[in-house]
Amino acid sequence: MATRDTNACADVEESIRPQVATGNVTGQSINLRGSDSVLFAVSIGAISGTSGDATVKIQDSPDNSTWTNAASSVILGAEPTLSANTAYQFGYIGSRQYVRAIFAKGGETSVAVSVVGVREYLHQEPKGFTVESVV
Repeated sequence: MATRDTNACADVEESIRPQVATGNVTGQSINLRGSDSVLFAVSIGAISGTSGDATVKIQDSPDNSTWTNAASSVILGAEPTLSANTAYQFGYIGSRQYVRAIFAKGGETSVAVSVVGVREYLHQEPKGFTVESVV
């Protein structure tokens, strides 16, 4: 039973919008300013083809322009090799201001994929949130 509200200390942002990917996908950047961590939630639907080696990786950037793959030391959990109809999560605890998800299609024909970043431990309430809105 849920007894605590995380609505006031978390903010969800899309990195990879839900889609059927037939090639690699570079996600939208997420600005981590004003938060202390980010959790990535990956949702995989149908996979066409047989290779099964598609992956989701995290990249980080100090300036939202120069991107590198995030070091394994700042990833909590494993960046997964994907299976159909499965959800995954992993965190980022690095010091760079910007992060994004990268979907790398392997030998599959297509993969239904979506990645959201949940910015957590916010320094201010999320946009549109007021204490009065919680009942």
